[in-house]
Amino acid sequence: MESRILQLLTVLSITATVISDTEIVAELGYPLEISSNFSIVEDEQVASSQWHLEGAAIIRIAFTTVTTIDERASLTNDNSLVLRDVTLADSGEYTLNIVTTKRSVDRKYVVQVLAAPTFEANAIPVIISEDETPQEIAECRATAGSKPYSIGWYDENGIPVANASDLQGSANVDDPELVDLRLTLAKVVDAFDDGKEYQCRLNNALGRTQELRVLLSISAYPKIYDFTSASRVTLLLGESRNLVCMATGVPEPTVVWTKDGQQIGEGVGDKEISVTASQYSMAGEYKCSAQNREGEDTKSLSIVVEGKPAITGADSLDNRTETVTMRPDDKKLTFACQATSVPVSTIRWTADDKDVEEVQGVVVNVPDRESITSYLNITSEHFLREKPISRVRCVASNKHGSDEKHFTMSVAAVRSSNIAIIVGIVLAVLIPVTVCLIFFFVVKKRRETGADEEAGKGLGFATCCEGSKVKSKELKEEDDGANGAHVKEVSEDGSVEEKKKLTENEEKAAENEAPKGEEENQEIDEAGQDGEENTEKPKKTKFKMPHPTRCCGRKKTITKECDMNDEEDCESVDKKTEDEEKDSGKGDTLGKVNEEAAK
Repeated sequence: MESRILQLLTVLSITATVISDTEIVAELGYPLEISSNFSIVEDEQVASSQWHLEGAAIIRIAFTTVTTIDERASLTNDNSLVLRDVTLADSGEYTLNIVTTKRSVDRKYVVQVLAAPTFEANAIPVIISEDETPQEIAECRATAGSKPYSIGWYDENGIPVANASDLQGSANVDDPELVDLRLTLAKVVDAFDDGKEYQCRLNNALGRTQELRVLLSISAYPKIYDFTSASRVTLLLGESRNLVCMATGVPEPTVVWTKDGQQIGEGVGDKEISVTASQYSMAGEYKCSAQNREGEDTKSLSIVVEGKPAITGADSLDNRTETVTMRPDDKKLTFACQATSVPVSTIRWTADDKDVEEVQGVVVNVPDRESITSYLNITSEHFLREKPISRVRCVASNKHGSDEKHFTMSVAAVRSSNIAIIVGIVLAVLIPVTVCLIFFFVVKKRRETGADEEAGKGLGFATCCEGSKVKSKELKEEDDGANGAHVKEVSEDGSVEEKKKLTENEEKAAENEAPKGEEENQEIDEAGQDGEENTEKPKKTKFKMPHPTRCCGRKKTITKECDMNDEEDCESVDKKTEDEEKDSGKGDTLGKVNEEAAK
């Protein structure tokens, strides 16, 4: 068919035109269009056209019939070639042959298919090293690219920051005709490089430039660079001190202060705290901790709070003096003195400015962590003597100073409530005792009255007030008073003057008898004792028998004598006395008097 067309063209005397080679660059994977650069003149018709690659037909058309050898190929209205999805194999010389009714045209094209590499740039996370050596902080990769092409690193000002010698190239694994390139950015970094921008720039074989931006990711372990140099700080009570903790790190670390494990302050990057030694409990371990996602750095110090002694409760006392009350039943007095300080105080006791050892004082000390309690015991006799202890002093001291407390003594007064209790107790005891004593004396009186009645049956009494005449038999009366004692005997038939004289003597004896009763009883007892001691010598005992009478309101005592060693003698005396009482006619009077006395 082609030969026939050529023959036809020859017969028609058509001139053939050949156009020189034209270079065309095609990008791998994209469509390739090669223009025919052909236009039809007047009264001209295309008889046929066909495209070849390196002599191999791709597509042809004869009049209206189209023959496609490569399915990717197609022709436009002006006979230009369109080739989809070109590959590296599509590189080479392309020729176009067009035959018309008037002429024949041949055109040649050189096509080069190039691959634009895939391109990526990434920041490499970096932890800042302490040895300050360069570290790879970013990487730029170009894969499967056609030569020649290049890549490079630039800072934010467009200045190259990577050496060309660091560029690494290698053949692509899938297509050895392509090249892979890798360029890393390495430098010594610090915390200020974190987040800094860098650019990776690629120039490919197609003449295009690509650019990727990256932000560096720099991390750094926290590091405390400013801290109190001393590991131990001593503060006096009431003193203040600022503690500074400054740290670096990427990202910026959080700074936390703790005391004995309890958080007391927090900041970012740095944190300054103020410690005031307002009390001894402010002492302890203070730790600063700087933390971020990469780790933690810590530093610590110990704070010691010291101060002069302070005696508990002394400030609230007048003149720092406490009054100690001594009760009557106290055998000793105990004085207590508690002092708080760091270092712990030494306590010294004095009594009236003398050492307590001189008054046998006993001191007991009970130390604690920050305090000491001292007890002083002194027996009460030292406060009751002629020159008693009047003041006790407690002095607490350490290297920072001293404090003291005074004690004075007072004797406890019996309170009204105690008086009421004591009176109640006394009354509760005295009332039963008094009742018993009264009952005892009443019974005793009754017994004595009964004895007097028995003893006075045979006696006679003169009733001087009534003027009655009394007969009396031998009466013996003893007077132990200041005027002496005498006994007078009168016979029944005595004269009237003798009887009158007897009556007067009896009245006088009755007046002196009451105060002499106890003395006379004592004489009786002594007489009885003498009788027991001297049994060989019989002795008469005087019996005193008081008989209440109505003789001028006086009490009269009739005394009879008998031998105590001779029972019969005493019985005869009693009998005789009884008979005499009857004879005198006063028996009835005696009975009445005894009844009245009993009442």
